[in-house]
Amino acid sequence: MRVAAFAGLIALLSCRTAFALHPANAAAVRRIAAFIAAAEQEQAALTPLTEKNGKLDRLKKSLGLLLMSGDENNADFYKRQIAQLEAKIKHLSDARDVARDKAIHLTLTAYGIVPADADGRPEEPAGISYMSPEYGRHISWIPYAEDNDRTRIYQNASGSAFNLWGFGRLNRTSTGHKEFALTGVDGVTTVDRKAFLHGPGFLALILSHEIVHFRQFTTPSRGPKMTSAQRELEAWRKTRGNLAKLAAAGQISGSDNAFAVSQTEGNLKHSSPRWPGSIGRHGSSGGLMKDCRFTTEGRFSRPARVSTT
Repeated sequence: MRVAAFAGLIALLSCRTAFALHPANAAAVRRIAAFIAAAEQEQAALTPLTEKNGKLDRLKKSLGLLLMSGDENNADFYKRQIAQLEAKIKHLSDARDVARDKAIHLTLTAYGIVPADADGRPEEPAGISYMSPEYGRHISWIPYAEDNDRTRIYQNASGSAFNLWGFGRLNRTSTGHKEFALTGVDGVTTVDRKAFLHGPGFLALILSHEIVHFRQFTTPSRGPKMTSAQRELEAWRKTRGNLAKLAAAGQISGSDNAFAVSQTEGNLKHSSPRWPGSIGRHGSSGGLMKDCRFTTEGRFSRPARVSTT
């Protein structure tokens, strides 16, 4: 009883001390935009190396043909070429992801989504998760950059797959997601490249949206009591208000503002209980995720590349 009461107090205090989004100063906006541009520069160098039928694909196909023909001498040359290219790809990927993480961290503090600590780093909210299968664990909100094509799933005893993002079943064969970011019931938010492509203001909207989900998951009267659609409806309503603030300050405008409006209003419509395809018609995901265990992917660990300056 005392543990439950203490956990509830932590969740309550977390909500009370939540910061409200506000426009960032011009210098911070320029720095965030520079980090995003740097990441896109690295991505531009990566694309011809990693895309389908790109350089890495072609080298691997050539190696396969040589191995099939038994030509080991020339195969060794291609193996070295592949190893060198993979090292280059890792270097470019790390540089891209560090730049995106810097954009995330500066956005969090510059737009008032979370407070900054004495060193200027974002203070990550923390609390007790009330969502199965993380129920009772102390979790922190950890937003970081990663394309959301890497499925983070649990598996129940019967072998059915469930995702960590709080909206029930996940098709194992899916090859990616349309979302800008996804927040798991373990407190981890993966921020997709799409969230960076419409400027610092749009990135702030996405991060302020995702922190709503973290607070839902760590509040016993909210997350576990709500359907997936109800959680999205609450988050997108908050996003609509934040968008109005940033648009009024001129920090999201033109085509970026039009895109943000279309995304916000479209998601509000699709999250409505009146919408025929609403996930909310299927009930709360909390019940769907009972008796789950980890897959071999295990728990999340913070990437070593995370940087704040």
